[in-house]
Parts: sequence; C-alpha cells; structure tokens
Amino acid sequence: MIRKRWPSLMILFCGLLLCLQPFRISLAAIGDAGSSDPLITLSYLESRLVSKEEIQVMVSEQIKMALAALPGDAATDPAAAAEWEILVLWQGDRLIGAGGTEMILRAGEALAIGNTENEGVADLTEGSDLKTGDTVQRNHHLLIPRPDGRGLDVLVDNTYVMVKGAYTVTTN
Repeated sequence: MIRKRWPSLMILFCGLLLCLQPFRISLAAIGDAGSSDPLITLSYLESRLVSKEEIQVMVSEQIKMALAALPGDAATDPAAAAEWEILVLWQGDRLIGAGGTEMILRAGEALAIGNTENEGVADLTEGSDLKTGDTVQRNHHLLIPRPDGRGLDVLVDNTYVMVKGAYTVTTN
C-alpha cells in the first residue's frame, strides 16, 4: 500500500516545491539593505558634483557675456533695457521699431505699418497680426519682430506711445 501512495506523494511534494519556488526567488532578491554594491559610489559622486561657488561663478560669467552682447546702455545697466519710454507724437509722425521693440498706444490714434512682404506688427494682446493700414487699439501690447520697417503711423496730435527698445521717429 505504501508503494501505491509513493508516486502520488512524490507528485504532491514536487508540486508543493514548484508552488513555493517564486517566494524563494523573491526573498533572495530582497536581501539586506546596503549589503550589495551601490550603483554609484560616494567618491564618484563627489568627483562629478560642482560646488555652489563654482556654479555662481559660471552663472555670473554667462550673464556678463549676455549683457555685453546687448546694444547701447543695456550692457552697463541691465535695468535700462527693461524701462518703458513715453513718447508724445504728432500727426504725420512715423514710429519705426527695431527687432524686438515693444509698443503700447496709450492715447490718440495710429495705424500699423507692415513691411514690404505685407507682414505686420504683432498684436500680443489680441493674438493677431496688424497689416499696413489696420487701426491700432489702445492699450494693446505690440511687438516688432524684425528690423524691417514696421511700426506705427500717427493720425492725430498728442498721441502717446510707450516704447521699450530701439526705435526711430520720422515725419511724413
């Protein structure tokens, strides 16, 4: 009778071992914390890291190089590049901006001046492109993308325009 049960007991025992095998593998993978080799050693990490002082020196050098590349007084006085200038313009004046010049019509009336390819002045407030002859709305933030003759044509006296950036004013 024991001989008849032996194969079934052996199959049951092998099946039990197979069922417990994944637990054995997972317990072996857990191991003790800190007992295996780390991915990165402390000496390697310290050799790769840069100190706070070195970062500050690198950043200040980058800022100096960027300021030196700016035109005019902006290289010596960074606050001067970010100041708005208020212009009082008269009927027939044309305000032509350089690339990156920002404008806001505060009072009066003006028309947009586009370039020769019929590209206009960017109206950042409305998200549109003002072509030559389009009416400029008051208090809209305008941007001249490139130095190609874009700007404003003033229609009435005592027109106030805030300007940030390089520009020229001509009279028709």
